[in-house]
Amino acid sequence: MTTSAIVAENFPSPARTTVENKPVKVIHVITDLDVGGAERMLVSYLTAERDAAPNSFVISLLSGGYFAKWLRESGLIVHEMNMGRAIGNLLSLFRIALMIRREKPDAIQSWMYHADLVSTLALLLSGRKRQTRLYWGVRCSDMDTSKYRITLRFAIWACSWLSWIPDGIIANSFAGMNVHKNLGYNPKNFFVIPNGVDADRFAPNAELRAEVRRELEIPDDAFAIAMVARRDPMKDHETFVSAIDIVPGAIGVLPGKGTEELPDQSNIRRLGVREDIERIYAGCDVVCLCSAFGEGFPNVLVEGMAAGLAPIATDVGDCARIVGDVGEIVAPRNVDAFAEALRNLIGLGREKLVEKGMAARRRIQVEYGLEHAVDTFDNVYKMQSVEGKVAHSSRPILAVSSAVVSRLATFAALIAAARFIQDPNEYGVFAVLTALVGVVNAVVSGGGDMWLNSFTGSLSRTTGQAPRISQAYLIICGSLAFLMAAGIGLIFLISANSAVSTSLGELAPGLAVSLSKFPLATMLAVVGASFAGLFEALLAILRAGNRVTAFFTFRDLTTPVIVLALIVLLKPVSAIEMMAVYCGVWLAVFAIAFFYVRGALSVLPKLVSISARRWLSLLRHTAGLIYGNFGSRLSIHIDVLILANMVSIAFVGEYRAAAQFAIGFMVVQHFVFLSLPWQMRRTSQSGEKGPGFAWVILQQRTLLLVASAAFVLLWIFAEELLGLLGERFVAVADIFRIFLIIRFTDILWGPNHEMLISNGYTVRDAHANFIALLIWGAVFSLCQVGGIDAVVAAVNATALAAFAGQATRYRMLLIAGLVPVMGHRMGPALPIALTGGVLILSYLII
Repeated sequence: MTTSAIVAENFPSPARTTVENKPVKVIHVITDLDVGGAERMLVSYLTAERDAAPNSFVISLLSGGYFAKWLRESGLIVHEMNMGRAIGNLLSLFRIALMIRREKPDAIQSWMYHADLVSTLALLLSGRKRQTRLYWGVRCSDMDTSKYRITLRFAIWACSWLSWIPDGIIANSFAGMNVHKNLGYNPKNFFVIPNGVDADRFAPNAELRAEVRRELEIPDDAFAIAMVARRDPMKDHETFVSAIDIVPGAIGVLPGKGTEELPDQSNIRRLGVREDIERIYAGCDVVCLCSAFGEGFPNVLVEGMAAGLAPIATDVGDCARIVGDVGEIVAPRNVDAFAEALRNLIGLGREKLVEKGMAARRRIQVEYGLEHAVDTFDNVYKMQSVEGKVAHSSRPILAVSSAVVSRLATFAALIAAARFIQDPNEYGVFAVLTALVGVVNAVVSGGGDMWLNSFTGSLSRTTGQAPRISQAYLIICGSLAFLMAAGIGLIFLISANSAVSTSLGELAPGLAVSLSKFPLATMLAVVGASFAGLFEALLAILRAGNRVTAFFTFRDLTTPVIVLALIVLLKPVSAIEMMAVYCGVWLAVFAIAFFYVRGALSVLPKLVSISARRWLSLLRHTAGLIYGNFGSRLSIHIDVLILANMVSIAFVGEYRAAAQFAIGFMVVQHFVFLSLPWQMRRTSQSGEKGPGFAWVILQQRTLLLVASAAFVLLWIFAEELLGLLGERFVAVADIFRIFLIIRFTDILWGPNHEMLISNGYTVRDAHANFIALLIWGAVFSLCQVGGIDAVVAAVNATALAAFAGQATRYRMLLIAGLVPVMGHRMGPALPIALTGGVLILSYLII
């Protein structure tokens, strides 16, 4: 396979090129310019002779380096940031951002992890993300990060989170691409450009061979074995030296920074940093790469082969692909195997070994020429757009940040409502109506964005239009909204009968109060919830039509902030006034979203003809999703709806506030994992850990760490937090603490709900919701029969229902052949123990 074929498999075709006469401006950001493979490739690319080369300059995060002087002597500008200390790093970040604003580059190419991270942050700070394309450079594969500083691990973790931002991620090896996809990098952004070598510079030369061998005192009958590498745990000089020691007639030649510090022995030539690597190759017979891990596309192996040396390499990175059938591939860290490969080549004899070397040179000339690599990089930088750019990428940071903003705005609205509605009974009614809103919304939305998931394919992603069935989805949701409004109207009509009203007051006093004393507030709640459900349906269409930014902006950023602003401005003092605010906001955002979807973006396709049989199929699909969505919402609100008929309505408001704060504290887990669909789908394969497992478990452990810290702080400051609502809410601080344990226990089970949804087991997840509801009802009823206080019964029922739902999902994952990701070593035992603790605490402190 030629290089061009390799690149064509992964490299997107340019959509448009810049004006031919306008030179493309590119900034290259690299960690340092010391001796290394990435640095050497950058220098080779920038100094290669060709027509219409991009206008380039280099930013080195660290100062100095062997190649910095080389680039300057070639006429290139090099800016050295001298990063290393915290304050200096921050100042350098802003310096780079200012350079980007001043220079206005067409593209930024970063090389290696730290440069990837810094260039991304600097580009975002510069405000030129839309005008400047960003390309990351992946130059290694499976790094053993335990042998390096913790900053490297942080850089890799941060880059995996930010990998949706760059317009492309250029790997120099297929091994590197696959490893980084498994680490959680966005798989849609990758393509491969193998390194290239100047075969004219690295070429056999009989005169240089004799000169170098005299200089290094290598006998004519000895075989010179070159390994060009800096001293680094990855390069594994120890295996190389040990193998040379047991192969008679072999002399190791070791150029590279730090090699001069190796023990002095007669069969080793320790050369340190050399500027004449092509001379060293000319004096040798075999080129070796003994790396233990982490290699991507090793330049030194390709350079040695271009110089006519027979290759031996360990099976790391793309070494086997590079060597092909012209050399030897051995397992890493295996002295005997490496020595045996040396004996095999030396045993061929001098003449056959030279033939082997020339075959290696021909392979490099055909497949890994520098000209092709340079042309490919140039073509990348000349693009104005790249197929599969950010429009089709997931946005985990946008999802999580919008969730945080939404939660903060919701908390603030809750605090403002509690402050303005001074009457405890009015606030209690408001709390019950908000629970009713959640349940009605679950029905009207018809399943939300999950409804269209089954109909969203590659055509939708390419055209930017939602599926053709979207009009039918809106018709179904509109019909559901009408049925809900008609249903509440019918209930009002029936409850007007005195006999029905008396019976209702005895069976469900909370509902009777809402219908008799707060009819308008109840009607506004249902109408507002219906508009909210229709609004959610429109958002589902936006998401299906690849308008992800608009989706999160409407749902999590704009709407909660508008609600908060109106509450603060209008200062509603009753349940009806508060419901009027909510209803008005949902009506307004629904109207805005409708015209946005219908006209501004043409996301919504034309209505298609649908047969009666098809309508029945769609209705069954809707019913299945409502089953899951309704069960999920009802499992959250059932305690409030039941307690409203058993305890004072004023206490229900306080109870609801404590529960809402605890639920909001833990809800970010949902957004973290549903924003990572490809990792969730690749976490397991046939019951074994899949390529996405490492990334998902890292996020789960990070979430557990943050949640644990938040849990401790909220437990300590529970009274102060609830005191923001008003003095009367401090009385439910113990209930709030117990709810914190319940929700924290949910996190300990891992992202079971999100994993089931991402892997297509939506119905099974819905079953778990209804099992939780059944358990809640059974436990609450048993507690009531046993004479247990209603509030204690509700808390115990909530704890056991949450346990039943999560345990059911855990079991479903195992049945489906998926591997649960809990993030701790205690398995189900820890959440089971905490659930038992909740039952005990509820008796002791409530």
